[in-house]
Amino acid sequence: IEVRTRDRWPTNAWHHVVATYDGSRRAAGVSLFVDGRSAELEVMNDSLTGTITNEEPWRIARRDEGLGFYGSLDELRLLPRRLSDVEIAAWSRGER
Repeated sequence: IEVRTRDRWPTNAWHHVVATYDGSRRAAGVSLFVDGRSAELEVMNDSLTGTITNEEPWRIARRDEGLGFYGSLDELRLLPRRLSDVEIAAWSRGER
């Protein structure tokens, strides 16, 4: 699965980003929120098949060793449940 936001976000500025995934094996199950607002997504790849089990290390924004994520992360949280849209908006405002 590969998605990207339709809108561009300013560089050299911090943004609160939340990604959710429902486990459906479809791009439609992915949601992104930027600064507390739902982002419209463009589906680049929707062909998740097979198992997710592998021997590779966990990587952000890329699954191979090629071009990857170039930026800064202030904090990364993995949660055991999907947050509601209301919780995400409140979390974004509270984390500034």
